[in-house]
Amino acid sequence: MSLSNDHFASLRQHAIISSAFAIAQANLTAIEQIASLNIDAARTLVRDSLSGTLSLVLARGPAEISSVGQSFVLPRLEHAIDWSHHLQEISSRTRNELSRHGETYFRELAQSVIGLFDPEGRYQSVAELAETGASAESDHESDTSSLTSRSRRKAA
Repeated sequence: MSLSNDHFASLRQHAIISSAFAIAQANLTAIEQIASLNIDAARTLVRDSLSGTLSLVLARGPAEISSVGQSFVLPRLEHAIDWSHHLQEISSRTRNELSRHGETYFRELAQSVIGLFDPEGRYQSVAELAETGASAESDHESDTSSLTSRSRRKAA
């Protein structure tokens, strides 16, 4: 069997196209989620600002103005913190998904190259070694993400 550059080029091109499509889809999903989060935050901010302004206009005296002002600030701060947590969750999910797509891309490329050099699968140890490396990296990623979520829960 002769291996030419065309074999490698077609494998690489297919892997790149499918990987690029998956990455683009993951990024578009993240952008959509962030846009929705921002629109909801803006809608809430405008609604609450209008009601807060109306309360300030209707306030009678400095004590009532101070009370309305204080009751207005804390919920906005809590909303900003909640927004940042949601943004972090979206970013984390997207990062994990992109990492998974990258791992899949390299695993498929490695299996294709192994298949070119060992089409009959006689050297199973090479394929097992590649699979063990991918499994170890996946385990490391899940351990890292569970540590992150535990530390986030402790902070809250």
